[in-house]
Amino acid sequence: MKKAKKDYYSKRIDGQKQNPKEAWKTINNLLGRQNQPTKVNELSISGNDLTNSEDIAEGFNEFFSNIGPDFASKLDTSNYNFDEHDNL
Repeated sequence: MKKAKKDYYSKRIDGQKQNPKEAWKTINNLLGRQNQPTKVNELSISGNDLTNSEDIAEGFNEFFSNIGPDFASKLDTSNYNFDEHDNL
């Protein structure tokens, strides 16, 4: 039985060389990994606990749409010579 299982998965993966996504699905199936989506039931933002799925989605949207500008505003660029990279 072990040899049959090994041969089956070996042939399957070998046949999926041109499709890495399908090959990884087969490997994960072999390893018993299930692709279960993670559901967030509650999110706390600034002390407010959000439980409504639309509010949670909006909270994630707000966070990820602002993280770049928030991070950039905290960078100290006053001593940086941007002319060193004039070929960009």
